Amino acid sequence: MLDVNDFIVERGGNPDRIRESQRRRFADEGIVDQVIALFEDHRKTQYSASQISSKINEVQKLIGAKKKAKEDANDLLQQKVELEKEKKLTVESATQKEKILRAKIKSVGNIVDDSVPVSNNEDDNAVQRTWAPEGVAVEKRNVLSHHEVLLRLDGYDPDRGVKVVGHRGYFLRQWGVFLNQALINYGLEFLSQREYCPLQAPQFMLRDYMAKTAQLDDFDEQLYKVVDGDEANDKYLIATSEQPISAFHADEWLIAKDLPIKYAGYSTCYRREAGSHGRDAWGIYRVHQFEKVEQFVLTDPEKSWEAFEEMISVSEDFYQSLGLPYQVIAIVSGALNNAAAKKFDLEAWFPHQGEYKELVSCSNCTDYQSRALDIRFGAKTQTDTKKKYVHCLNSTLCATTRTLCCVLENYQTEEGLRVPEPLRKYLPGAPEFIPFAPDQPRLPVVFWNRFTVRARLKLKRLNGHHGPTQDRNREDLELRLGKFAHEDQMPSWLRHYLLSHDDNSKDGVIRMLHDILNGDSQTISAYLAHPAVNRITKLRHEGSFCGYRNIQMLISYLILATETGPRAFPGGVPNIFQLQDQIEDAWDNGCNSRGRNETGGIKGTRKFIGTQEAQALFFNMKIKCSARRFQDSKERSALDQVLDDIISYFQRPLPSLEVGSIKVRSTMLPPIYFQRPGHSFTVIGLEKTVHNEWHLLVFNPGNRYRDTTHHFPSVSPRRKQDTLEPYRLRPESLRKYSEFELLYLT
Repeated sequence: MLDVNDFIVERGGNPDRIRESQRRRFADEGIVDQVIALFEDHRKTQYSASQISSKINEVQKLIGAKKKAKEDANDLLQQKVELEKEKKLTVESATQKEKILRAKIKSVGNIVDDSVPVSNNEDDNAVQRTWAPEGVAVEKRNVLSHHEVLLRLDGYDPDRGVKVVGHRGYFLRQWGVFLNQALINYGLEFLSQREYCPLQAPQFMLRDYMAKTAQLDDFDEQLYKVVDGDEANDKYLIATSEQPISAFHADEWLIAKDLPIKYAGYSTCYRREAGSHGRDAWGIYRVHQFEKVEQFVLTDPEKSWEAFEEMISVSEDFYQSLGLPYQVIAIVSGALNNAAAKKFDLEAWFPHQGEYKELVSCSNCTDYQSRALDIRFGAKTQTDTKKKYVHCLNSTLCATTRTLCCVLENYQTEEGLRVPEPLRKYLPGAPEFIPFAPDQPRLPVVFWNRFTVRARLKLKRLNGHHGPTQDRNREDLELRLGKFAHEDQMPSWLRHYLLSHDDNSKDGVIRMLHDILNGDSQTISAYLAHPAVNRITKLRHEGSFCGYRNIQMLISYLILATETGPRAFPGGVPNIFQLQDQIEDAWDNGCNSRGRNETGGIKGTRKFIGTQEAQALFFNMKIKCSARRFQDSKERSALDQVLDDIISYFQRPLPSLEVGSIKVRSTMLPPIYFQRPGHSFTVIGLEKTVHNEWHLLVFNPGNRYRDTTHHFPSVSPRRKQDTLEPYRLRPESLRKYSEFELLYLT
C-alpha cells in the first residue's frame, strides 16, 4: 500500500503524481481526493480526542485542588465522567475512521513506473526482446498439442482427474511425474547456484497476512478457503509462494548490510481460475493445482530496478538452458495488478498453437507490500521524515506444468520425446529420449456416420435469403451473404472492437432456466440441453455475426462437457477471427469447400455464414456432427418436420442429470444449431405449456437478455416470467419460412 503521507502536500507528498499513476492504470483518479478528505476527517477527530484529553487533565487538576481544600468536588467528578465518555466515543470514531482511511489507501495502486507502456489494451504490450536457439524457426507447426504428447507418453490421466476433482482435474503418472519433478529440482538447483536461498513455503495463510500481501478483497472468489470452525483461524490456500515468502519477514527490521535477501521459493499453488472460463481448458497449462519455483528478493530501494533486470535475466537464462524460444514483453499500465509498479512477462513459443504463451511474470512491487507488512531496514536517523521500507520483487522461474507443456510441444518427435539436456540427470536412467507408450494410438480415432457424410451434399445456403435458393447474380449474393457480401476487409474500428470486448458470454443460464421452468405454473414439462452450454450474444455494435456466435455456443459445450472439445480447442472458445481462420482451413482441406466459391472467402469480412460453414469447421476438427435440411412438402410443412425432429431428439431415452424433477429434465445432450432463412440461433431445450403447445427454448445471439436474481423468494412470478420470455420461441413465428437446417453434434 502507499504511504498516507504521499497524499498530503504539507507532509512532503505529491498527490498529482498519484493521480497521474491512476490515470495510467485507467483507474479512478478521484480516489486521491477521497483519501485526502478521509485523512482530514480522521485528523480532525484525533485532534478532538486530544482536546478532550486536555479538558480532562484540567478538570482533574481542579478536582485535586478541591479535595486538598476539603471542598465538594462532585460536580467536577461528574464532568470528568462525561468527558471520559465523550473521549472514548471520539477515540473509537478516530479508530474506525483510520480503518476506513487505510482501506481506501489500499485500493490505490502502486505508482506506475515511467517506463511502462500506457494502454488499457494488452495488444499493446511492448516486446522487449526475443530469443530462439540457433537454427530453430519460430513458426506454427503441424505437431501435437502438449496434452496429446503427454497422453502418448502415458504420463497423464485427465479422465480420472476430472472424475475425482472436477473440471481441470488431472493425475500425472509415470514420465509425467518424473518430468514435473525434474523441473522442480532443476529450478531449485539453478537458483541455488545464483545465491538464492531455497525456501519451501506453507501452502495456506491466515487471512490477515494474506490480505496484506495478496491485494485481494474478494477472497472467496479468488482463493480456496480452509475453514477451521473458528473464523479467526480460517486460512486461504496460496496462489503463489510469493504470498507466504513476502510475509516471512513481516514486522521485522532488517539490517541494511544483509540486503539483498534472495529466496528460491518452492510450493504447490492453488488457483480457482475465476474469470478463465473456457480458456486453455484441456491439458495442464491452466489448472487449479500446480507446483512452482519462484524468485523473491528483498532489496535496498536504491537497487530495486537493478534487481528487477537481474531477475528477468535469470528467468531468461533458465529458458535458454532448456532451449525454449521466447519473447519478453512489458505489460501495459492498464493490466498491472495494484502491487506492481512495472511487470515483464516471458512468453514461450508453443508450436502447435502457433503463439507465445506466458510462462514467467516478473514484477517490481517497490515498497507497496513491505509497507503493508511493515518490513523496514537500516538505522533510523534524526533527519528521516519517513519510515524506510525494503523493496520487494517477485518473478516466476518455473510454473512446472506450464513449462512442461512448452517442453512437450517443442521437443516431440514422431516416436516420442527428446529430453532437454539439463533435465536428464533428474530422470530415472538419465534418458535422452522417451518413446511413446506402445499401447497409445498414433493418430486420433474418429468415427463418422453415413448420414453425416451425405449431409454435406444436401445443404444449401439459408443464412442470407428468404425462400428458395436464387441464381448467383450480384443481387442474390447480397441476399445470401448480407450487405457486406463484396467487402474485402471489415473496418479497422470494428476489428479492434471485436478483439477488445469479450463480456458477452454467460454461464449458468440453463440452470437458471431449469429453476424458473420448474416453478412456472404455465409449464407442464420441459427438456434442457447440457448445462455446460454458455449463452453468447452479439456485442452491441458488431453487426450480423449470429452464425459465429452460435458456433461459439456449441464449442462452449464441447470444451466443458466432452473430451474431444478441449483437444480441438485448447485455447478456449475461439473469437470470430479465429473461427474464420478455422473455416478457411476446413475449406483448404476439402471440407464443404464450395463455401469458398460461394462466398469468395470470409477472412476478415462481415459476410454471413451458416450451417455449411459450421459443419465444415467441425468436420475439419474431427468432431462428429450431422446436418439435416427440412423443406415444405405436399404432406407436411418444413416447420412441422423440424419440430418433430427436435422433439424426438430431446425425448429419446438417454441419461439425464436429474435427480428428482420429472417436470423439467436436464439432459446431457448437446445444443442444436438452428438455421432459418436470414438468421440462426441455438436450441437449448423444449417447453410444453398448459395449452398443449410446444415452445423452443433458444439462445438467440441477437437478443438482449435481462437476468434476474430468481433464486430469492422475493422475486415475483411476473419478474420470473419476464426473465424466461426472451428464451421462448413460439413455432408460429417460424411458419412463414419454407425451409430450415439443423446441425447436431453427435
